[in-house]
Formats: sequence, structure tokens, C-alpha cells
Amino acid sequence: MRGQRAYSNLAWMGLLVESRLSQLPFDFVGPYVERFDRILTRFVELARPIRPPNLHENVDEWTRFTNYYTSVTRTLSATRKEKAKIPSKAMMEGLGMFCEKELHPCIESYRTLAYNHSNRLNARLRRAEIDRLAGLPSDVDYFENAAIAMYHNMMTTLCCFSIIIKDFRNDLHKFYRIHIDSIPVTEEHVYLLTTMENLLCDCLFSPQLHMNPVLVTNNLFSFSCISLARSLLYKEFTVHVISEETAKELQDQMGPIKLGSHGKGSQLKVTSAALIAIKPVSGVKRNNATVSPEGGNTAHKKSDVNSREFVPLEPTFHEEKLCWTANYPHLLCTTRQKDQEPKNMILASKNAGRRPIFYFFICGAFYSTLGGVNYCQTFGQAFAIATRRNQDCQVQRMTSSYTATCFWMYGASQLKGSILDFSEGTITWHRFKMLLQKHLRIAGEADREFSDDELEMLQEKMHCTECSDSGKEKDGTPLIAYKNLLCPHLRYEQCQPSTSTEVTDDDMNESSNDTPAQARDLRISVWRGILEILQFFTDPKTGVPELWEDGVLHGFNYVDVMTERLSRLTNTSLACYLSMSNGGAVCFVVRRRDGQIVHLDPIDLKKLQIKPLTEYLWDIGTDEKYADDVALVAKTRPELERMLRKLMDACRRVGLEVNATKTHLLTSCKTTRAPITIQNLTFNFVDSTTYLGGRISLPLDHTDEIERRIRLGWLAWSKLSHLLSSRLLPMKTRRRLFESCITSTVLYGSEVWALRSSDKERLSITQRKMERKMLGVALRDRWRNERVREITKLRDWNREALRRKARCALKVRSMQMEQWTRATTFWTPYNRKRPPGKPRVRWRDDLDRAIGNWWNTPHEDFAPILI
Repeated sequence: MRGQRAYSNLAWMGLLVESRLSQLPFDFVGPYVERFDRILTRFVELARPIRPPNLHENVDEWTRFTNYYTSVTRTLSATRKEKAKIPSKAMMEGLGMFCEKELHPCIESYRTLAYNHSNRLNARLRRAEIDRLAGLPSDVDYFENAAIAMYHNMMTTLCCFSIIIKDFRNDLHKFYRIHIDSIPVTEEHVYLLTTMENLLCDCLFSPQLHMNPVLVTNNLFSFSCISLARSLLYKEFTVHVISEETAKELQDQMGPIKLGSHGKGSQLKVTSAALIAIKPVSGVKRNNATVSPEGGNTAHKKSDVNSREFVPLEPTFHEEKLCWTANYPHLLCTTRQKDQEPKNMILASKNAGRRPIFYFFICGAFYSTLGGVNYCQTFGQAFAIATRRNQDCQVQRMTSSYTATCFWMYGASQLKGSILDFSEGTITWHRFKMLLQKHLRIAGEADREFSDDELEMLQEKMHCTECSDSGKEKDGTPLIAYKNLLCPHLRYEQCQPSTSTEVTDDDMNESSNDTPAQARDLRISVWRGILEILQFFTDPKTGVPELWEDGVLHGFNYVDVMTERLSRLTNTSLACYLSMSNGGAVCFVVRRRDGQIVHLDPIDLKKLQIKPLTEYLWDIGTDEKYADDVALVAKTRPELERMLRKLMDACRRVGLEVNATKTHLLTSCKTTRAPITIQNLTFNFVDSTTYLGGRISLPLDHTDEIERRIRLGWLAWSKLSHLLSSRLLPMKTRRRLFESCITSTVLYGSEVWALRSSDKERLSITQRKMERKMLGVALRDRWRNERVREITKLRDWNREALRRKARCALKVRSMQMEQWTRATTFWTPYNRKRPPGKPRVRWRDDLDRAIGNWWNTPHEDFAPILI
């Protein structure tokens, strides 16, 4: 291909230079033009004969063109040899007949050949790109190289043909002294150049833009477009976002341009369906931004750029591919124009759940051999535009319809030219299963696929009485239509207790005892459930991908199937599998020592983001979940022993054990701290222990807990110091990061603290140290604390602790008197006297100083504290 590329580059550039020189005054460039024409003639003589492109279906068309081409070149050669014997008038008449019967049909035969061949190659290239986006086997590079070779071959053939005709015209002009425009071949020469440039009107190719075909408004994305005709020299590229209907109209207009119905190609009129903008690659901070003369400013904020109907991109030369490209890493789509309603939005409204489809329309202006510029156009891959409010909840109903539209469009729709025609038909279950497997592999980056048994349940749930008219295959398997993706097949009208072992298939495979009563009539679509399952694989906090690849986590299964599998085993066992109970979830099945099968509560995405799946499995396997969540309160030592013995007996009946090393005893009595031994297990007393993330001790003293929280705060600071101390981040961002990570760590559990003056001073000193580190200010700089706080604008920890305590007090005050939290808070030991000495700080002291008697103070009096 290198030799062919060199021939096409030299021929095209030679015609470009010759066309520019001919527009200059002949007195200045006449000798140079003649010398350059001789060089082009010599180039054609040395060039290799024309060769056919890699044809498979167009062999007859190539034979027809070669016959015309051979006849034309012979006639031109014979006419040049005998021109001295023929008068000029007879010569012109003979050339007119020659152009009509031989030269023009020759050009038209090659136009037909190139038109059909380029359409086939471009369609195959587009299909290969779509298959790659859908996760199907494809060879984009092969078809791309084939298209590049086709354009090289076409440009070499037509450029050499043009040079031959031009050389013949110049020879007649010198011999007969006739004006060039009066020679009949001049018009055909212009027609040949116009034909060549018309055939190049679709030589652009926009490769894969992104893995996700759903663009979110005001989110940045990268854009790329390359030229398949590597010899063209571009002036500018423009990018539009158009609707599906506009794309079909433009595609219908591009066909006549290639066939020459409109003469020289022109830039098509485009109606944009959405605004598009460019984020600058360089700029300044927002507080130092300046207004530019064109409007807007230089701030690095996506909303500060000027949106328009199209964006111009300067061409850049790709050194590896040796062609001109249009690349930009920071484009963004904004909301659709309010004064224009895309026609495909009306189309989408007729089909419930289908979202509007959009395309990128790329137009490239290249320098023409006829002078000026000409245009080539192409379409990017189809995509949908989701609004920004759908981004924060990625698995809600609206976003699921966007992804379902793109999934069905790329997997089941048909390609018509360069446009995907959204198909309303059906596909087989086998193809849908293959597409779903590929979607999970690409979007979830999972190598292991679902087995047929794991998808059997999903196949049955894909149909219901509302969408059962999709048809069936010959073997009776129901076909899958687009409405099957978004129909709420998964219905959970009743929720069985999680410890029940008698669960039928009608219970939709899962059960949960933590489902609220008002949510028992939950309905979700299959596609939405798949999206929530997909979040398990894309979120690194869940730990699901590792267990899935290792085969520990199973796919979709029925409850009775999992029960049967575990009942065959003789030892205690644990299994986990994916489920769509209340959306995406991971379910657990435990076989106890006594042979009883227990189905535990499902774990959803929010819980997995807090603690990975591996830790849940460890907790269940080591019984840590049941030991850490139990707290026993007793008045005397014998009562505590009886309660421990009952707890151990209850655990043994369900196949669990109490871990003595992780069970801690605390007492306020100093005389009965001897260990307690029950059933060969020894339980020791300790001075303090950690329970529910907080340090507790008897007698109660929060000083150790505050010191521990401060250490954890400094540990969190060390992990985020590169961000909190960075001058590149605005203070607003650093403040939000500090409040969410550092403040929440230090003040965890501060609702129950009884703060002394020394504790408050310790918190203030720590916060001021962190604030100075954020600003890079040392004590020797002699900045007052008020000046530092005025810049950071952080919430004071002591005031925040009081605010949290006030919120806790309001919640405790609203409880029923028989609830333990309220009973222990309002309890007063009248049978005990206060010991001599200074009274200890009480939990209520801060509230009493701020608002008085907090238990009967009106709610409005809490407002100053809660602000």
C-alpha cells in the first residue's frame, strides 16, 4: 500500500498545485506552469498501469471501465500524432463526438464502479464498528485498511486520467492556438475532477467514540475522526449533533452528490438537535477568570463555555496513520434546544420506553483541485443523551430506558447505509442471551459468563401477560421484543420471612424481611435489574468481580434449586448468588449443623459500598455477625452468667458458636472482676472495649474515645493531605472534602459525648492545626485563628458536636417512654447519693447551658443550635 499511497499523494498534490498556479497571472507563473505540466506528464509515464481495487462483486464493472479507458487512451494518442494533418474545425467536431461517445461514458462507468464499491466497503466498515461496540466479533482494522486502499486506488486512477486529458488539451492549445475553454475535452476534464471529488464526499470515518453510548449532558467526552482518503488536505472540520430523522434526510442527500446529480459537492444544511461546546485545554482559576471578547471567560468550569449548534475543529496530522484527523479530548453536549423539538422525540413517544437517538455529523472542508474548497461528510455512531439529573442515580428508571434503547439499537437493529434503523421486531432468546453476555463482559469487565442454568430463571421472567404477544420460535421458545426489556415483569407483591425454607417459585425467587410494608408491591423491569447487578461489577468497593471470576458467586438461581444443592451436603456450607430482589442484590444460603437451610437477608449495592462482599462472607462464616451485634445488660454477676448460658444454648441450636476471645465483659464494680467460665469457655473483664465503632468504658469516660477519634482523624488527614493542602483545588472543594472525611471521622459518635473544657480545647487545637496545614501557614507567620477560619470557613467542631447532640436530644424526646434509649436517658437513681467532690460532667450540661431544660423546651428554641 505504500507505493499506492505515494502515487496518490503525488498525483493529488500535483493537481492542487497546478490549480493554484493557473489562477495566478500568466506573466509571472507561465514558465513555472509549463515546467510543472511536463513534470506531471513525466509522472504519468513513469507511473504503473492502473490496477483494479480489491473487487469481489464488481468485476464486470471494472472490465467495462478498462475497455473504455483503453479505447480513450488509444484515441487520444492517435489524435496527437495526426493533429498536423487535421484542420482545427474538423478536429473540434471529432473531439466533440469522441467526448460524447467514449470519454463521458468512461468517466460514468468508473463513477458507477467506485460508487457501488465504496458503499459496500463503508457499510461493512460501519457494521464492523457496530459489532465491536456490541461486543461481537469484528475486524475493524481489516475493513478500514480496505477502504483506505480503495480511496488510494481511485485517486491514483482518476488523477492520472485527469493529467492525461489535461496534457492532451494543452497540446492542442499550443498547436492550434485555440482558447482552452473552446476545446471540448476541457469540459470533460472539469467533469472528471468533479466526479472524483464527489466520490470523496463520504471519505471520513469516526471510530469508536466511547464504550458507553449514553452521553450525559455537561459531561466531557473525547472525539475523534480520521480521513480514509489519506491524500486530502483539510482546512477545517465541523461537528454537529443531529437527530435520527435529520440523519436519514442527510444520508438521502449524500447519495445524489456521489452520483453527480448536484454538480460539485457542497456543504449540506444541517439542523442541530442539541447544543455542543468545547472545554478549553488551558485556562485559569475561576476567581481569576477574565471575560473574552467573543463572550464567556477562561475559567476551567464546564458551564462557563459557550454552547453552539456546531463546533469547529482544526485538522491535525496523525504521524502514525499519516493522515489528517479531527481530535478533541474535551467536548460536551448540553441540553437540547428549547425552540426545536427533534422529530425522533415524537417518534420515541409513540414507543413507550424508547429514548431519542442522536448522531454526530462531521463535515470536513478539503482543498479542491478546481479551486476553493469542497466538502466531505460522515456520521458518528448512534447515541442517546441523558440529562444531568439522571447521572446521580445511575440505575433509576429513566436511565435504564436510555441504556435499554442503545442496547437494543446496537444489538437488534438493522444498518441502512450509515444509519441504524431502530427495529420494532423481535429476536430469538439465543441472540438476546449472547448480546447480554457480551454487554456484561464489556460494561462489567467480567471474563466469566453466565451459564444456561443461571439464565433459565431470567428467560422465564422475560414474559408476562402484558407482553406475551411477541411470538414464539419453532420450538416454542418465546421471542424477545424491545418492550420485554422495560416491562415490569419482576413483581414482588408478597415478601416471605427471610428464615423461611418453604419458598415457592411464585415468590419470584427471593425473599427479604427488611422490605417495608409500603414497598411490597414493588415492580421493576428486567433491564433495570440487570443495570443494578452491573453496578456490582463496576464498583471496586463491592469486591464482587473477584468472587465472580473465582466461581464463588453464582448467577441467577431459584430458591428451591439452592436449597436442594445445599441439602445434598453433609457439612455446614454457605452459598451466595445474584438476585433481583428489590432490584440488584446478593443473596446468601446457609446450611447449619443441624441440617436446616436458612436464607439470609439480601445485600444491596448500598451495603456493599460500605463493606465488600468478602467481609460479609467472613462475618457469616465465622459467626462474627451474630456475636458483635449482641449486648447483654445485667445487674448482678449470677444474672450475667445465666444470660450468657442462655445465649450460648440458643446459638448452639441454630449451629452457631460464641467466640470467647471476641466477647468482652465490663463492670462498674471493682470487687467482682474475676473471669467467668461457662462450658469450658472463659470470658474476661476489660477496662474498655470498642462497640459499634465507639470506645466505651465503665465508669463512663469519653477522654480516651476523643483521643482515639483525633488519632483516626489524623490518619484520615494523612491519606488526603495531598488534596487538602493542594493549591490547585479551590477552597470550596477542599472544605467539602474536609467536612465529609475528616469531620465525620473525628465527630463520629459525638452525640453521646459529655465534653469537658479540656476535651473541647483538644478538639479546637486539632482543628486549627489542620486548618493551618490546609493553607500552608505556620505559627511563626503569626496568623490569628479568626483570619484562618475566615478563609477556610470550616464548621467549628465543638459547635458541630453540640448541633449533633441537639438533634439526638430531639429524637430521644420524641420516643416512647418504654423505649430503652429514652428510659435510660431520663432515669434518675434516687436511691443513690452523689459522691463527694466536684460533680462529673453530664451529657445534658451543654444543652442546659444553651437552651435550658431540653426535655420540655419548645422545638423552636433548638433552631439556633441546629443552624
